Amino acid sequence: MSWLGTGLTLPFYGAEVFGLHAIGQVAIKQQNSDLVSLANVVRFGPGFIMILVGLLLLAIGCIMAAVAIWKSRTLPKWSGIPLALGFLLYIPQFMGTQPIRVAHGLIVAIGCLWIAVSLWRKSRVL
Repeated sequence: MSWLGTGLTLPFYGAEVFGLHAIGQVAIKQQNSDLVSLANVVRFGPGFIMILVGLLLLAIGCIMAAVAIWKSRTLPKWSGIPLALGFLLYIPQFMGTQPIRVAHGLIVAIGCLWIAVSLWRKSRVL
């Protein structure tokens, strides 16, 4: 699930970065700030469905990973929960303010670090 989600998400971000850069360059060159409104076409055009599906698949993949961690009895049960929660909230955080987005990033980072440290400690024991 996560591979499919990544495959759908990354092309959108790549197209957005290059598209917005091109729009910005032309707006500066023509000194026409009206062109900046094209950013919404890039962000909410046909690719928007692709990123929504991609982020949904990523969330499902992280939830599946959290369930596997919970059932494995190898890593701390709760270590997968922040990562799953962070990816589950990935789409809603776009509607939030900057502090909410930062908090969301912290949740994902905590989940990643908790799993990484748990795996590292487990590998040192073996």
